[in-house]
Amino acid sequence: MPMYDWKCTNGHIFESLESLNLCHNPCIVCGAWASKVFLKAPAYRRGNANRLNMVVHQNEAGEYSFPGDPKAPTAEGFERVEIADVSHARRIEKDMTDREHLKTQEHQHETSQYYDAVRKQEQDDLRSIMGDFSPKGKQFAEAALMDQANKSQERSAKPTKESACYFEALSMDKTNREPHRDANTDWKGVE
Repeated sequence: MPMYDWKCTNGHIFESLESLNLCHNPCIVCGAWASKVFLKAPAYRRGNANRLNMVVHQNEAGEYSFPGDPKAPTAEGFERVEIADVSHARRIEKDMTDREHLKTQEHQHETSQYYDAVRKQEQDDLRSIMGDFSPKGKQFAEAALMDQANKSQERSAKPTKESACYFEALSMDKTNREPHRDANTDWKGVE
């Protein structure tokens, strides 16, 4: 779809990607009807370079929903949030990243507690039956317990995965595309 300049009945000028057949569009500033205009200089040269036409929906708990279309109806319990500029988008990214980071930490903590409890139960079960083992069997069981303890320490020493949220349209560049290059996708970055 091509990018058009639009001017509303209140005089606001903005850009938007729209169908060739669309003659009128609601203004992103005031909501009044706007018509296509053909200007000498593109809007980004008139000072609207930081103006975004992005919308997210946010509920009272601070969770976000991302409509596929800025004009999509707002889901029940959510409020429409228009992202006016890049700094606003970055604040939303940071908020989402912080929330996802907390969720990740909680999940990792719960998972760790669960597996620690399972491991302890298995070790207690093994120790309770070790009395009936032969000397070599006891040696083998002790070695297995030691090996399991060492692996547990290695797992806890590994760094946890970090979560990050970002708007791809604003954030994709060579620094964050390169980690996705792999043999499965054979993705090659643009040099």
